[in-house]
Amino acid sequence: MATMANRMEGGARRGWSPAKRRENLYGYLFLTPWLLGFFGLFIGPGLASLYLSLTKYDVLSAPEFVGAANYLKMFTGDDLFWPSLVRTFYFAGVGVPLGVLGSMSRSIARCSSCPRWCRWWRR
Repeated sequence: MATMANRMEGGARRGWSPAKRRENLYGYLFLTPWLLGFFGLFIGPGLASLYLSLTKYDVLSAPEFVGAANYLKMFTGDDLFWPSLVRTFYFAGVGVPLGVLGSMSRSIARCSSCPRWCRWWRR
């Protein structure tokens, strides 16, 4: 609090010590791989796909901006969109949990019913 009060009163600002600068540098260096991955693997492809979804694009010609026409066509003119969306939610809501529960129950049953098997399994 004393340093904040000195700054507010117009006192001389003291620079960071070399140890504090080094600590900050190490923090930024450790943060760099995460930032590269976040922007390179998440934000960059997300923005590129958003841009391409708003264009008429095939690989041989340049993208032509059409705006929300692709989304309008998808929601109103495509007969396969809604059934595929239902199947996707069914798989995510039923298939994945059943698969996880089945494999978990098999693993628990295998290790609890036969101690010899469990000992061999843990080697």
